[in-house]
Amino acid sequence: MTSKKIPLTQKFEVTKHLDNLERRYGIEYFKSSKPLEDFVNPLDADYLMIMAYRNALGGFPKSKGGRSRYIKIDPEKIELRLLKNYTIKQIAQDLGVAPKTIYKRIDDDKHLSKLFYGSNVFYGRQET
Repeated sequence: MTSKKIPLTQKFEVTKHLDNLERRYGIEYFKSSKPLEDFVNPLDADYLMIMAYRNALGGFPKSKGGRSRYIKIDPEKIELRLLKNYTIKQIAQDLGVAPKTIYKRIDDDKHLSKLFYGSNVFYGRQET
């Protein structure tokens, strides 16, 4: 007895979940170059299935005009630019990503957070 291998797109029903998100959030978001993470509720069931699909693939490559993309950014590239006193906008332009992506990477990395916000870091944000 041979088992039939089901493609991941069918296993995770990717198109169904993307259609559901598109219906809920509107087509204008999907036509923009914004990453899915910028406008979708992170607890949305359809979004979580897309994330499970991404994890199964090991991330999405950068795509033009597609739905969503996952871009791996080397923290050393961000660190180098922070040490050269680049602004977040300059770093984002230099690496070809949204400024929000740079902020997220900085917030997720303790070393980058200390470098960017200073030594008084509280949950990835500067203490006031």
